[in-house]
Amino acid sequence: MRSIFLRFFLLVILPLVAILGYVYVSMDFGLPQTSGVIQVSETKNDISLTRDKNGVAYIEATSDEDAFFGIGLAHAQDRLWQLELQRRIARGRLSEILGESALALDARMRTLGFQEIAKTEWHALSDEAKSSLSAYTKGINTRINSNDSLPIEFLFFDIKPEPWTEIDSLAWSKVFALSLSNSMWTEIARFLSIPYLTQAQRVELFEGIEDTQISHVDENVSNALTAMLEVQEDIEQRFKIGGDYVGSNAWVVSGDLGENNSSLLAGDPHVGLQIPSSWYVASLVGDKINAKGMTLVGLPIIIFGRNQNIAWGGTNMMADVQDLYFEQVNSANANLYLNDGEWMPFEVEKQYITVRPDFPTILREDTKPVEIEIRKTIRGPIVSDAFGLSDQPISLRWPALDTGGTTYESFFRLNYAQDWESFKGALAYHVSPTLNFLYSDRQGNIGYQGAGRIPMRKKGNGDIPLIGESNGDNWSGYIPFEQMPHIYNPKQGYIVSANNNMMGEQYPYHISYDWAPSARADRIAQLLEQKIRSGEKLTVEYMKEMQGDTVSFGAHALIDLLVNTPMQTEEQKQAQQYLASWNGDMSADSQAAAIFYSWSRFLRIVLYSDEFKAPYGRAKYSGLMSSSYMNVTYDQIAQALTKSDANWCDDVTTEGLENCDVAIQKALNMAISQLTKLVGSDMEDWQWGEVHTTVYKHTPFSEVNMLKDLFERRIASSGGPNTINVGTANFVESEGFEQYFGAAHRQIIELGENAQTHFYMNSTGQSENVFSEYYDDMIEPFNGLQFLELPNVAKGTQLVLKNANTTNTKQ
Repeated sequence: MRSIFLRFFLLVILPLVAILGYVYVSMDFGLPQTSGVIQVSETKNDISLTRDKNGVAYIEATSDEDAFFGIGLAHAQDRLWQLELQRRIARGRLSEILGESALALDARMRTLGFQEIAKTEWHALSDEAKSSLSAYTKGINTRINSNDSLPIEFLFFDIKPEPWTEIDSLAWSKVFALSLSNSMWTEIARFLSIPYLTQAQRVELFEGIEDTQISHVDENVSNALTAMLEVQEDIEQRFKIGGDYVGSNAWVVSGDLGENNSSLLAGDPHVGLQIPSSWYVASLVGDKINAKGMTLVGLPIIIFGRNQNIAWGGTNMMADVQDLYFEQVNSANANLYLNDGEWMPFEVEKQYITVRPDFPTILREDTKPVEIEIRKTIRGPIVSDAFGLSDQPISLRWPALDTGGTTYESFFRLNYAQDWESFKGALAYHVSPTLNFLYSDRQGNIGYQGAGRIPMRKKGNGDIPLIGESNGDNWSGYIPFEQMPHIYNPKQGYIVSANNNMMGEQYPYHISYDWAPSARADRIAQLLEQKIRSGEKLTVEYMKEMQGDTVSFGAHALIDLLVNTPMQTEEQKQAQQYLASWNGDMSADSQAAAIFYSWSRFLRIVLYSDEFKAPYGRAKYSGLMSSSYMNVTYDQIAQALTKSDANWCDDVTTEGLENCDVAIQKALNMAISQLTKLVGSDMEDWQWGEVHTTVYKHTPFSEVNMLKDLFERRIASSGGPNTINVGTANFVESEGFEQYFGAAHRQIIELGENAQTHFYMNSTGQSENVFSEYYDDMIEPFNGLQFLELPNVAKGTQLVLKNANTTNTKQ
């Protein structure tokens, strides 16, 4: 009994007392100073930092350097814990505070070597770009070195923030690139499917591997790849790094079609959702820069937004830029690997990762640092080592790992671009991630430019891993920037990008097999065409409606099939009837949406899971392989149920019925059972919003039961994987469908000679501080498509960053 009480005291009472004590002694709750004067010593002149009623930061300075200093201070005031996490993630030092649960991520980051690569990128930047990062760094460190209270997370872990550096910003941009580069994982999924599928099945399920000659996968290799997938899945869920179809919607409309003869740009990036958001709304005004929009915490410039003359947005191109290689190790000397018939030594480095003892740390002994060995080949680092696998070394080649990259230079120059030519000139510096950039300007012009390094391969298209020994340098270079896909002022007057294939059949280079389904792009184009054909001008208000659209455009073929399949029970017929008059709108109040999403989920399981059933003792492998089929499109499901040559229904039988009809009925029964458990037997209660929730997790307090409810946020939501207002969700037992991935912000920008308006919405709020009114104030408006305007002139509470040297001179 005494032991139970002691544990309760240590695990619950003591932490709560510490938190309450912090709140009591820190009367400002760690909230930033937002008015008055702060003396600063590393600026040229005074800086104005105004925050409006929504917490948005407007920086006004007499020099660009001071403007970047101001945004650095603002980021650190509102997101200091987020900066601390990002710095530790990029450096591979998260285990120092989160313990063993972060060890796999740390090992992976150390192996990729972002810090060392970032140092080479620093030397490749222009003096102006370097100056922006240095000023931003000084702004962050001014907050760190102040006597202001720290966010509560620092107290919880009993740490203080270390100084920020310019290299930390560049390294974080590499993590951003990693989040948008997923092709190595699709390579692995394709490769692991080979023993389980026929050629016809592979062709239907995956594009690009129909010609493979591989029929056998070595068990050691498959074990290594499976373990890598398992760890990556955890990293995606916990730290929001990577994921399927990470990308976005963006479209531009020419001034000829826009109201007031103004061009229009709309964009909403889709990434892993979290609280706080990765994005921070800001306005930067210096002597040359005058840009507004979304900054990425950790970087000083506007990533997506506008200046006085142009606007820009972006989506993930989904390019295949990561190649894996199986390396052959010398059996007599494990320090050698084979390359083009020659044994070469690995480049080897030992590093040590400090791991915090498990909670409660006061009852645990200090752990010894974990030693990891980092091996590199001429192709790239041995990434399998980072997952604790050494029997089969697997190396990675990826342009982001090239030294001397200039991606930051590209984003920096975008902030100053004034027209189409300078816009393209800025993007010529872009390396990684590969992105589709959309453009609009005050003269009504629109354009699209692909940017980033995409490899040209001597052998294959990067669809599955290759043998390293015979593919020493399989890349002959990168697609020249001049030949990257681009469009300028197309005849139809608009350009749409939604992670779909925008290249056309005549494009001479291979870019990807991993495109997102075209449904979102098709729906955007449909809505634009409807308005254009009616003779009406396209407006900002119509753009807002489009961003909130929840019609699942790519689902109609499957819906028609399900509606016309014969049913046997009254329950089945009742559920089917909801779909009979449904237009595919995944609105929160739709019963049909809930039935369809659950039904299609179980159809994937019924149709495909048996093909991936692993041998006895390898159940984990079977579970991981579910990612290969749980993301198949609605069109693929419809094909599998009708005109498929792969016989997906061949093992689903009932006397008197076609196999696929049985599969459809079986999946519906499973959906009915699932929805009944979640919300009861009355189908009127089966509204999509009742079982579909957007979750904004906090790192790390979503993992702490007693703090989860205080820091995490959830909201009933609409949308599906194919809707413009995207709502992809995973099923969580007893909870329902939870969405961890979606739009992280939205922007709509109108530019013209007579009109210039800018509307936005961030997904959570400007502040990371749970005691701030700006912590979660945007969640409900974001969910309800309630936009805010980002004005040209700041109005709100002003904080003056007073240059101390000027003050002393006056005195």
